[in-house]
Amino acid sequence: PLKYPSAIMVAAMVLSSLLWMALGGSAANDFGANIGFGNDCSEEIVVNWVNFEGEEVRVTSVEPQMQSWLGTFINHKFVFRTNNGQFIGDVTVEHKSQFTAPTCDHPCHTQYGGKACLESLEGYRNHDNLKATWNKQNEERKLANLHQPQHLKNFTEFGFEKRPIPPEVWEIVNGYYQANKDSIVLEKWPASNPYINHWEAVPMMIWLPE
Repeated sequence: PLKYPSAIMVAAMVLSSLLWMALGGSAANDFGANIGFGNDCSEEIVVNWVNFEGEEVRVTSVEPQMQSWLGTFINHKFVFRTNNGQFIGDVTVEHKSQFTAPTCDHPCHTQYGGKACLESLEGYRNHDNLKATWNKQNEERKLANLHQPQHLKNFTEFGFEKRPIPPEVWEIVNGYYQANKDSIVLEKWPASNPYINHWEAVPMMIWLPE
């Protein structure tokens, strides 16, 4: 499946937007945006762009627990469908940098952070069988923390240092979060990975732009 639209598709979107502006559309509202599509469904989703004749044109597809980004324009509309054409949802681009994920039958969408969502995760379901694996990996990680620094060269005095986030950077990050905080998706972790406690708390996230 294509992760990004073809050059022809991008050109078509640009030409359609220019035509729209020529017919009275707003140049300020119809130019320059970036949109990401996440997929928490159990199957691949197809993303179609709705052109100015109201026709759906396929631009990308997204595998489960994956995401795809493309350049677009404010006020453009996209439709989500299954591979057999079943309608899942749609979205209109409202922000310069926007992330969206269609709602499907995944329990982590219908009951965000709830028990049904947690119980759907393999780490929760197989907790007893996986515990020995988690403990082994944690012990290996502790040993690496102890021995690895002895074999690494320091390039700075401190390595890491906590500093305040510059206001202009915080404004960008917070603005993106406020605009996309309702478009959360499940953060997929291998069941055997112990780095976060996905067996007792649901890991959710908002994808950042590529």
